[in-house]
Amino acid sequence: ADVNIVDGHGRTALHYAVEAGAAEMVSLLLLAGGDGDVADTAGDTPLHLAAVGGRDLIARDILASGADPKAINSVGFSGLHILAEKQGVEMTPAHLRLADALIRAGGDLTQTDNRGYTPLVAAAAAGNIPIAAVFVAHHADVSADSSAALRLAVLYEDNDMTDLLLKAGALPDIAAGTDEERPLHTAAQEGFVHGIRVLLDHGADIEARNIDGETPLLIAARRQKYSAVALLTERGASLAAQDHYGCSVLTLAGQRNDTHLAKLLQSRVVEEPLLVHSSLG
Repeated sequence: ADVNIVDGHGRTALHYAVEAGAAEMVSLLLLAGGDGDVADTAGDTPLHLAAVGGRDLIARDILASGADPKAINSVGFSGLHILAEKQGVEMTPAHLRLADALIRAGGDLTQTDNRGYTPLVAAAAAGNIPIAAVFVAHHADVSADSSAALRLAVLYEDNDMTDLLLKAGALPDIAAGTDEERPLHTAAQEGFVHGIRVLLDHGADIEARNIDGETPLLIAARRQKYSAVALLTERGASLAAQDHYGCSVLTLAGQRNDTHLAKLLQSRVVEEPLLVHSSLG
């Protein structure tokens, strides 16, 4: 009998054995010539299904039979991307062992899915700290695509992911996109105080400008993220810095009659007291 015959879903017996976690059946099918690279109608190979279920021992058998660790499905996911997408209780030690096995077998940490995400960026988007740590341990490029993983960690205000990526060497000050935003701009926009603190600790430019000439402080003030304003001014952000339209955080406070912001700025003034006095009255 042909062990690689497919059903209406494009699946072979090997697909179903993997999905069921039937390790002995998987071994028998592989010995009989089962093909670990057959993709079903969703583009999933048996190796993809092993990744979904965290079947690490089964995955090792499939890899040993010569299956492609870089195979992608219809949305561009490799086995590593599938593992990266796991969240919370879905993650088990077996998933982490499987990630390690895939990488050691030739899984590609630079491979991008249909979103343009590498496995590490996918892990950052999912908040999957354990799998991101595995990728980092295998020297994933933490600054790839203008530090995209770090940007997502900051956007989602993920303390642990932000810390992991920065400690691994993610560049904190790369401008990206048409708006030339840096991670610190994003942290200021979201009021992500922990992110602001660690980005500055790792060398982010507190006076970095986006395409509109806005500094992180001006962005935080516009969004009324007062804790972020307090931290940025405490760390020395210029109160006089203007965007391309001539607006500073001081003039913004006056234009909006934002007494909270005005009091906060006045209480933080050290080097620019005369300017603040003249701007805020």
